Amino acid sequence: MNFLRAVLIAMVVAVPVHAQFATFWSAEENQLDIPEGGRVNTIAVSPFDSNEMFVTSESGGVFKTIDRGVHWQHVDKLRTLFAQSVAYFPSIRGVVFVTAKADFGFDAGGVWRTADGGDNWVHVLKTTPGDTNRLSAYEISISKDLVHVASSRGLYTGWNDGFVWGLLPVFDSGDPTILSVLVQGSRIYVGGPQGVRFMNVNDPFWQRPIGGPAAVTDMHAFGGSPDQVHAYVVDQYKELWVTQDFGPHWTNMPTTKGTDGCSGAAFIKVVEFTAENPIPPASGRYRRLYYSNRCDFYAATAQIDTDGTVHYPRFVSDWRQESVDHNGPRHLGVIRDTAVLLGTSGGLHRAIAPDTWQFIGGGKTGGYNALQINEVKGQRVGDRRTDLYIGTQDNNLWAWSLGDNSLTALPSEAHYLEMPRTVDSSSDCKMTFALNGDRFKSGRWFANLASWADAPSSRKQAPALIRESNYVQNVMRTHTSPNAGLAATDQCGKDWSTFAVFSEEPRDLPRLGSAGDLVDPLSLVVMYQPYRRNNGGEASRLMRIWKPISSNAPATVAYAAMNGFGGLGINLTHFGGYRVYGVDSRDPLHLIAPDVVNAQLMQSADGGENWSAMPAQLTDLATEHGHYLFRTDLLGSHPGPGNVFPEVTAISFSPQDPRLVLIGTSQTGIFASMDRGDHWWKVPNSEKVTYVTSFFWDNANTVYVSTYGRGLWKLRNRRVAASFDDNCSGCDVVSNAGSGRPPFDGSVLAFDGQVLGVRTEKGQLREVFVTPGTSVLLTGDVSNAHDEIAITESEGRDAYEPLPQPKSGIVAGVVFTKDDQLTGTVFAASTMSLVPPASTKEVKGSTDSPTKGQPYIALATSTFDGTSSAAPRETFELSASNFAAGARYEVLVDDALLKGTFTVDASGSFTAKLTAPPEPGYHSVAVRLAVDATVIDSTTFVVKYRN
Repeated sequence: MNFLRAVLIAMVVAVPVHAQFATFWSAEENQLDIPEGGRVNTIAVSPFDSNEMFVTSESGGVFKTIDRGVHWQHVDKLRTLFAQSVAYFPSIRGVVFVTAKADFGFDAGGVWRTADGGDNWVHVLKTTPGDTNRLSAYEISISKDLVHVASSRGLYTGWNDGFVWGLLPVFDSGDPTILSVLVQGSRIYVGGPQGVRFMNVNDPFWQRPIGGPAAVTDMHAFGGSPDQVHAYVVDQYKELWVTQDFGPHWTNMPTTKGTDGCSGAAFIKVVEFTAENPIPPASGRYRRLYYSNRCDFYAATAQIDTDGTVHYPRFVSDWRQESVDHNGPRHLGVIRDTAVLLGTSGGLHRAIAPDTWQFIGGGKTGGYNALQINEVKGQRVGDRRTDLYIGTQDNNLWAWSLGDNSLTALPSEAHYLEMPRTVDSSSDCKMTFALNGDRFKSGRWFANLASWADAPSSRKQAPALIRESNYVQNVMRTHTSPNAGLAATDQCGKDWSTFAVFSEEPRDLPRLGSAGDLVDPLSLVVMYQPYRRNNGGEASRLMRIWKPISSNAPATVAYAAMNGFGGLGINLTHFGGYRVYGVDSRDPLHLIAPDVVNAQLMQSADGGENWSAMPAQLTDLATEHGHYLFRTDLLGSHPGPGNVFPEVTAISFSPQDPRLVLIGTSQTGIFASMDRGDHWWKVPNSEKVTYVTSFFWDNANTVYVSTYGRGLWKLRNRRVAASFDDNCSGCDVVSNAGSGRPPFDGSVLAFDGQVLGVRTEKGQLREVFVTPGTSVLLTGDVSNAHDEIAITESEGRDAYEPLPQPKSGIVAGVVFTKDDQLTGTVFAASTMSLVPPASTKEVKGSTDSPTKGQPYIALATSTFDGTSSAAPRETFELSASNFAAGARYEVLVDDALLKGTFTVDASGSFTAKLTAPPEPGYHSVAVRLAVDATVIDSTTFVVKYRN
């Protein structure tokens, strides 16, 4: 608390005198009490103590256990975001190596080394400053005292205990990436997108196998026999191969390939054991092979003859499927001849029987918290406490009742959660969400779950909320829907009408600026829709859409001039990602966003027409004084969207008090403003809250934070104002002991709710009970947060001391002296609010699109997830408009030219049938002139498997 108060003093100095108040922020983990922990990348078991292990997660960093996986601690000192592999150095106790992909750090990616078991780390192999080819490192293989690391540049070898490194390129041209490496004696095996290569270290030239495995796309694709004679690899098609002659020739083993689209990693792990049994397996030496096809986990046992011959599986039926309580196996930890810990897309599992694996170490109790949460939202039904809804990658959509702490799950992954903050208990349609590629609506805790009735369109996109039962949904031109743009429903999809008309490719769902006021028929519904401009890449622009709440006519669509602003960035997730910008909850023309073109945090007071730089202090804070990049290319591959991923990942204004603003980042922490963005401070210790995806304000004092790799967190703030009268000018204060206004030095005031009762100890105020959804403001000494006074939301079932009741109105607070002695009760005529009056700014703008008259292409994929989305090998249509009539054009997908050319008709249009590549991820489409190869327009789309 002394540290927090020191932070407060700095904050108070910066606050204008006329606004004497302070905010004490804190951050804490608030994990779900579930066994799932999130995607695992690598498991390493200490060769010195089998109780000690390290685990790398996909986007949550590194974790350590010292009790064989029962409990885990996050390694906070290692601030890399995308940890890949981890390995113990076998000859020196305490030395561990971790590899990482490039993230937002200037020299991030590469190899990290600890000599004290994880307390301190040294970046021993990293990107050279100024090098645009940023280094990513993957699997580690250690042979004697040499550390071999697969990387985006080839194979690195470290000697002198891993302090000196040299690069050995593998391929002469093309993609140099190596994902997997295995060192066995004098042989080195490597694999990457260009295939498998091997080398004899005594004759250091890379060789290509004669036939055999295809490309390698998984980090742990190689496995080696304990005698270092046989090597194994799983290729991109999940085919398992073995070489028994050190690399030139490979034999295919029959396995169960499973289906595509699973979230695991293809790998092979091999152990040997000796059996001394009177029943099969008979006594002798055996080799056990563990194989993952990305979906399921299998084991097979091969007998070893006395002459060393290994009798490998000959039939698919020779493999036994292991029973695991989550699919998607990703890696296996072994101790000598025993497999002890399995990592999946769900978390960590231990063997409880020879072929059965069960969750261990995850969630609130276990500490392995690497859940990738797309977003968190909340809703209060009637007068109850909030229900949180948490959409994860791989690990269910959760409903968490804060009232009774119960959990309800829908498998298996969800995003685009849309729901009003409060609803009447009689409503069935309380929320909508995208679940496993489809769209649904439901009541509380997923009651009455039903498919969402889409607006008429050939493309399916999740709906976006305006208010309860009122949604809009993106549509494309079809024979049943002549207008592209947004359709609207006021009955949860029962019927549809045109809401807004535009032809540009959208990016992300539209975002609500104002839902209007049902009491005022002239009040406006205001929404923002990011869109792709002509040949402008994925740094998108904004259109502003508005209409009077009572109007049945289509909304006005204005294209913000975006003066001084280059483009919006993307917060990347597996389904596609969210565009990063925030809209003021009471002034829909006030925007804050990171500009990924000009690398600066910006704000607009006129709905995006004109932009100005935020205080330089904020950009400095968000980049940790220049130690982190403002934006980067997280995918690091071509084709891709490029440097459009900002360090700032989420921006949110408090709906209970829009003076409060939060900005979340990937690696540098969370930053708070209490004056609508004029001044900013870092929330203490919030650098632990990495890869922020969303904020949900339960009230002005409690905010839930979702992260993509570190689970769920909670922010708390205590707001203290110097003046009671400025914040409760119409209130009556009555003495609890007699008549008249009592003496007091401080108060607890309730907004958007009321005080139910208190708990005291010897007359000192120790707890204040308020109705659900209440925001609290303290008054008095702004240097004192009064942490000793608890604030508790209650549904009326708690035991508390009653307070005097007014003849009319509500109990709005209590007052106390400097030593916390309760002296009086605050009455108000009605519920008080911190929300200022709605903005009276005129909403206006140009309806002329910057793409008007410009050549423009659009993709008619079957699904839209923030951008056009297609299944592997899905056929879809490209439509082109405003091209030169009679001219011939070529179409390229990922720089590969489609056969033939396309001639534009008299209207300036043409269409082309495209087939999505089989590889998941971002892909590009470009149209160029056939005569000189000039690119006229280009766009991207995402290939993803349909669950």
